Amino acid sequence: MAVVAEVGVRVTVVLFGNGEGPRLAADVTVLRAASREEGWARAGGDVVAFFDTRYEAGPEWELALGVADTVGGYVRPGDRYGWAEWVYYVVEYGWAERLAAGNVAYRRGAVERIDPLLPGAGVHDARMDVRLARAPGFGAYLRERYAYSRDWGARYVSPWAAVLRVGLPLLVLTRVPWWRRPLTLPGVVVVSAVMAVGEAAGALNGKVNS
Repeated sequence: MAVVAEVGVRVTVVLFGNGEGPRLAADVTVLRAASREEGWARAGGDVVAFFDTRYEAGPEWELALGVADTVGGYVRPGDRYGWAEWVYYVVEYGWAERLAAGNVAYRRGAVERIDPLLPGAGVHDARMDVRLARAPGFGAYLRERYAYSRDWGARYVSPWAAVLRVGLPLLVLTRVPWWRRPLTLPGVVVVSAVMAVGEAAGALNGKVNS
């Protein structure tokens, strides 16, 4: 039996963005938040799930919530992408089979604290696999990626290591499978440079309490 169906188990789904969330039972609490930290603080459920409304979930998404302390799905590419959408998908997901911070659920109590930016180690459940249906335009993505990278740098990069971020574009090019969509290469290069600048700026401007 799915945990969400157990009597007395309260489920809260935190939505990011202005789009629609997955199909949910009537007794599931839904709230919108600007960040994982905000959503975790506001959510009152025994199971807290995060969902980015850029994704499209299948009809069984809800049934996987709470089957493990941390459970989530992979992000698959959508249909009819243009160049900017493919750049976004290649950099952010790259066909990698890993959990996404915007598609994961936690049992509160078993998980006392979540990372603000990362989903953490967890169990994959194919019922939670989603498709990226709505990606930002290229300019919006650059702004978004800079803000995220700056936050990442402030949290995880030491000031003395900020200078090493000049090598980040090369690292990104070796790890991102742009060759599966060769025309995305110029966009990947630009995004990787923005990431490097953002991480260095974050590192040099001090740490964020986490």
